[in-house]
Amino acid sequence: MVTARHPTRREVVNVGIAIVTYNNSRDILSLCASMNLDAEKLVTRILVVDNGSSDDTVAVARGIPGVRVIVNEANAGFAGGVNVALHALGDEVDAVAVLNPDAVVAPGALRELAAALTDPSVGVAVPRVTEPDGDAAYSLRREPGILTALGDAAVGSRLRRRPAWLSDTLWDPRAYEHDHDVDWASGAAWMVARDVVGCVGPMDERYFLYSEEVEYARRVRRHGWRVRYVASAEVAHVGGASGRSAALDALRAMNRVKDYRSCHLLLPSLVFGAVVVGHQAVRSSRGTYADVTRLLLRPRSWRMPAREFVAWASR
Repeated sequence: MVTARHPTRREVVNVGIAIVTYNNSRDILSLCASMNLDAEKLVTRILVVDNGSSDDTVAVARGIPGVRVIVNEANAGFAGGVNVALHALGDEVDAVAVLNPDAVVAPGALRELAAALTDPSVGVAVPRVTEPDGDAAYSLRREPGILTALGDAAVGSRLRRRPAWLSDTLWDPRAYEHDHDVDWASGAAWMVARDVVGCVGPMDERYFLYSEEVEYARRVRRHGWRVRYVASAEVAHVGGASGRSAALDALRAMNRVKDYRSCHLLLPSLVFGAVVVGHQAVRSSRGTYADVTRLLLRPRSWRMPAREFVAWASR
């Protein structure tokens, strides 16, 4: 572990908002309208990075006052879009809030996240993510492991009162009622301090979509900063902005395995991969699980870069 130096961090008042879009014209207006920035008492810069939308997302975003838009020529993935935003915002902000376009920010949420980052030992602050009906989403996560993968493969979300070591997800509702440190959290909404970005570096674009937030949070922790859950900061997440398909579900599974393999030895990585692929295979008689399993069992799938895989598997 690299031990981070924690100098006194000034009050976080200048926040950049990074929103990565891909065909999100119906979402972007709701998100920007939800950010009552005058009430937040923050100096903000809203930056939309569009990944080659084929709808009118860019036109809609450009029509929102105070929003700057950068258009990527091709789909750079979530990590690539975030990296463009981090570079464009540069040193002109104290922190960057990364928000999914299908999120809605509750009053005071950005201010609460910014307040958490005034503690110089906190590198990333994450909010209480809720479902559209207001119920808490189970967005907090543990570091992935073989036993947690086995538990999730066996029962998923059906048996939530199981030992903590049998799931990546924190299923105990009490965990969402108070502030505490976590390993990582859903990438739907999070805020990172600017000095952390400079030290930890950009997100890993090899993942394209899924697992990049796992890897990034791990890197933040390894550099000596904490990932802090802030219960008083609330963000509603509609979900599904990136869509659902066999190709994306297969990519999610492959990236879980690739991320685990990046920090573990060969034998445990093989076991973890077998659990993840087996999770899909035992359900292959239902819906898209069969299509996902076929993709996962093709050696070619694992050799292709993530962006190429999605394009190939979606044809």
